[in-house]
Amino acid sequence: MPITRTHLRKHVHRVAIQAWHWLVNTRAQAWLQSSVTGRALVSDEELLTLLHQVQAMHAVGRRHAMQPQPGEQLSPFVGRGSDFEEARSYMPGDDLRHMDWRATARTGKPYIKVYRQERQSVLHLVVDRGATMRFATRGRLKVAQAARMAMLMTLDAHLMNEAVGLTLLDSGGETLRPQSGQAAIQTVIDHLNRPAPPRDDSVDYLEAVNASLADIELLAPTGARMVLLTDGRFIKSQHLALFARLASSREVSVVQILDVAETRLPRVGLVRWLDVVNGDMHVADGSDPEQRRRFDQAAREWLQTIATLLEQSGVRLHQCSTEEDAWAFVSRNLLHHE
Repeated sequence: MPITRTHLRKHVHRVAIQAWHWLVNTRAQAWLQSSVTGRALVSDEELLTLLHQVQAMHAVGRRHAMQPQPGEQLSPFVGRGSDFEEARSYMPGDDLRHMDWRATARTGKPYIKVYRQERQSVLHLVVDRGATMRFATRGRLKVAQAARMAMLMTLDAHLMNEAVGLTLLDSGGETLRPQSGQAAIQTVIDHLNRPAPPRDDSVDYLEAVNASLADIELLAPTGARMVLLTDGRFIKSQHLALFARLASSREVSVVQILDVAETRLPRVGLVRWLDVVNGDMHVADGSDPEQRRRFDQAAREWLQTIATLLEQSGVRLHQCSTEEDAWAFVSRNLLHHE
């Protein structure tokens, strides 16, 4: 029996609530291979422009005239250090060497001494390079937008004598420990500019992401700034506890990079999409007002779910489009202007 337009409409109505999931994962794998892999995400000319933008801001005095030297900055978080900060109630796992015996004797309850840390400022960047980041209908690919913003923050941190660490969320899951200096910063830039790896069906991407995020707890020191650049597709309720632990002793921000088509179904009629995550082909009707309404509603609900989860974790959320100027966004939201 031939498939009529009526049958197709009924089918599409049943799946419209999920259409925005498919849209995120679209574009044929052949297109992804040719447009994302095999070439740098940012050209040499673009990288030079990014460097000039950061240098110009520092030159006109929008940052400290005298950059702090490593070890001069006080962490907003407390821990082991040399300057006594306060005494607080003992908690299981605290180092007994820091017991405040006088306070303990005076109150009859165990107290521990807490010291303010002195540290070199650390910026740890986490860049999502999964399949859903290799998508855009306008502007630039999400993964390329993330690379530009991460490069800008890296260059700014270098000029502020900060150490920079990097975790790439992809099939390789590579991590660079925080380091400072010209050679270390160049290594970070080179890693950020690597072509996104091809899809690897032999690797469970979510498991790889979870393992990389868990490692960050060990690599990003207390008091570090941590910025995650992602579209948020991998973020689930199971990550709430991990984000909360990270945010309890670090300044954690998430930059959610979105294409306009992820929040509003385009009016393009019947369209077929390839889900690059599982290889399924789907159909949606952008000319149908009801499907557009359901799509937009589902997108809003998903965005609100992510925002609520991050808020509960104590993580700051920023949203950026693939069309937005990377420098304007970074300088407005992610740099510590003094």
